[in-house]
Amino acid sequence: MLNFLPLVITPPESSVLYRGNYDPVLVVLSVAVAIFASYASLLVSQHVAVTVNATTRRLWIAIGGLCLGVGIWAMHFVGMLAFSLPCSTSYDAAITLLSTIPGILASTLALKIISRRTLSHVQLAGGGLLLGAGIGAMHYSGMAAMRLNGLIRYDIKLFSLSILVAIALATLALWIKFRLQSWQARWDSGVTVASAVVMGLAVSGMHYTAMAAAYFIRDGDAALAVGISPTFLAAIVLAATCLIIVVTIVATYVGKPNVFSLGRSYKLIGLLILGWGTIAWLSADYYYGRLASNLYQREAQLARQQAEQVAGNIDESIKLLKGISLVFSSDLDTRRVLRRFGAEASPSALAYEERKQRWTQDKLLGELNISLDVAATHLEADSISIMNAAGDCIAASNAEQPESFVGTNYADREYFRQARAGQRGHQYAVGRRSKIPGLYYAEPVFEAGRFLGAVVVKRNITKFAHWTNQANAFISDANGVIVLAPDQQFELHSLPDAAVAKLSAEKKLLQYKQSVIEPLAMAPWGGQRFPGAVRIGGGNLPVVLAAKSLPEDAITIHAPRPLGELVRLDSERVWLFLLLAAAGSMVIVAAATVVVYLRESQKTAADLRVAATAFESQEGMVITDAEKEILRINRAFTDITGYASEDVVGKKMNFLKSGRHDASFYAAMWQSIRDSGVWQGEIWNRRKNGEVHPNWLTITAVKGNAGETTHYVGTLTDITLRKRAEESLKHLNENLEQRVRDEVAKNREKDHLLIQQSRLAAMGEMIHNIAHQWRQPINALALLLANIKDAYEYHELDKEYLDDAVAQGQQVIQRMSSTIDDFRNFFRPGRKVRHFPSGNVWPPPSPWSRPLSRTTTSR
Repeated sequence: MLNFLPLVITPPESSVLYRGNYDPVLVVLSVAVAIFASYASLLVSQHVAVTVNATTRRLWIAIGGLCLGVGIWAMHFVGMLAFSLPCSTSYDAAITLLSTIPGILASTLALKIISRRTLSHVQLAGGGLLLGAGIGAMHYSGMAAMRLNGLIRYDIKLFSLSILVAIALATLALWIKFRLQSWQARWDSGVTVASAVVMGLAVSGMHYTAMAAAYFIRDGDAALAVGISPTFLAAIVLAATCLIIVVTIVATYVGKPNVFSLGRSYKLIGLLILGWGTIAWLSADYYYGRLASNLYQREAQLARQQAEQVAGNIDESIKLLKGISLVFSSDLDTRRVLRRFGAEASPSALAYEERKQRWTQDKLLGELNISLDVAATHLEADSISIMNAAGDCIAASNAEQPESFVGTNYADREYFRQARAGQRGHQYAVGRRSKIPGLYYAEPVFEAGRFLGAVVVKRNITKFAHWTNQANAFISDANGVIVLAPDQQFELHSLPDAAVAKLSAEKKLLQYKQSVIEPLAMAPWGGQRFPGAVRIGGGNLPVVLAAKSLPEDAITIHAPRPLGELVRLDSERVWLFLLLAAAGSMVIVAAATVVVYLRESQKTAADLRVAATAFESQEGMVITDAEKEILRINRAFTDITGYASEDVVGKKMNFLKSGRHDASFYAAMWQSIRDSGVWQGEIWNRRKNGEVHPNWLTITAVKGNAGETTHYVGTLTDITLRKRAEESLKHLNENLEQRVRDEVAKNREKDHLLIQQSRLAAMGEMIHNIAHQWRQPINALALLLANIKDAYEYHELDKEYLDDAVAQGQQVIQRMSSTIDDFRNFFRPGRKVRHFPSGNVWPPPSPWSRPLSRTTTSR
């Protein structure tokens, strides 16, 4: 049987049991925590059920499992806080933390099961079994972390019943959530709440049944181990759980981007969170400041009481020592011995061993040594010694011991100087012979006003340890040197601002047997709030130091009280601030979430009504899931295709195929949708009556938050009439084009006739110009021939005259030839544009014709 889960069949005797009580308010609070954690986790399961992306599903399942698991954990410890025992309790931090694991793992697996679209009876039972077992494992592992002045045992029957309660109620909660919700969608909200209540009762029912199975047995020998206080643990657990629950609910709503937006409210939310953070810090500082102040005052008071108690005990012991010295200073034997040395005695000139032997063997001194030894033994003095006026020890209770004081001179001791001055001497010093530190008290012996010597009593400083150790106190002497401490590392160290710093090294060596006295590291802690709090010797934990001085004894008692609880409170203040700030901030965000959610829900409802109206538009619309199965169509789709909603829902769109498009057409269409998220174009579909008709189809892919395709939305338009109109327009265009071509041909023929007429007119004009041009050269040739004839008749025709006439004739003939070439070129295709001269271009007559003219004229 496991040590942390001891089961018993027979209940223990009631006389050895602790009787516990429950706080009703905290019991109700624990149940509420379980219900809210269950509600948050069930909201997450709803979100998981509609999430397509596998990674996102796993993330939400983990969040829901964490929420429910920590909620179970918190319910347990709030329930434990509600249960009070008449003994001290605490919790082991490591086991407490590990106890969260069973609940979280079981909750995560259970949520994974119920988040499925279908759930068999076996899966439902498995989910309930896992969740119930996780609740039980969490409870009993949490109970194993409990530390108290006693033992815990469990009744085996109630133990088994607690597990059965957890499994049965957990299974019922999962059944309510899944089955009823699947029967009627409009019950979603009510089913979630009812399931959360039953699941919360499963957690709390198991807890309180298991608490009824527990026996808390008294054990006076059991020591309470140091651990986390129940109040602080419950505060941390409750705050952390509230944070997780609020964050989970908010995250669930945020996961609905269509109805949630905080973008316009972030400034106000930020200011509220900042203001709440300030209030949280001031509240945490004030609360823990009061706790710390009360704790400090209590510890300081206890330190003073302990210092006074130790000082009182030591003072009583020292009074007895002082009485011993007073008695022997009045003793006749003591005075008789001191008279032998006289008031004018000087330090003995004999060697130490010689004078020690002489005084020890002296009969009168020997009898005094015996008396001193008997008194020291019965009165618990460590030594009693008699010193003459010169400071030589002439008799001692330890005269027969190796460390005998006899023969040693103590004139340099402060207690002897005080005695010689007529005062009661007192001093701390390290024994010159015994090497044992102690307190020395001297009583002077005077006779007739003359100083004869002193009676000195010593108490070893270690004899006070049984008082100082009880209070962890230490003792310092008149010079501020620690002479006795529980930690020997502190001994022979000086306190801050101690008078020993003014002593010479020689005096330190004589009194303390060391020439250097190091100061004890003592640093203040906590500032003005805790003026007496210090850290001693470089320790981590501060202490409050109280001191009680015994001026007549030349010592001071210092009693430290550890302030570890103060350090814990100081650290808890930061954690409390963080918890308050985080919890308040989450509450602010949650409140803002609810407000914005309600506001946006109203807006979304209006948008949905508008969308519903738009959905029932003149265009056919169809919505499919990611697998292309039809989820919904509108009335226009039915009018276009002839298919009603019940005919097509659950089917794929391929039933509309007309056969006019091949597989490559559809492959290219879906590839375009995958690449760009949309496709539109003309497609031929088949109506329910078999008629093939053209449609204009637009398909748009709807993406989720992670970029995955969740739905497809198709818009369908019947373009049969448009196609007919296009055919009519095409026919009209063809007739119009033919008429235009005929008219163009006629116009071209007319243009050709006009061009021919223009050419004939141009030819006539050109012939007219040619005739005009040729008339002049012909006349010139006729004149030239007449001149030649006349020259011949008058015998003036010589070779020069004839050559000039021939050249002029050739020029005229060449001109006429070029005119013929121009006429021929005018009708040549591709000729260059050239303006034909229409004026008199014939050059003036040559000079050679002028004599001939004169001749003619003279005739």
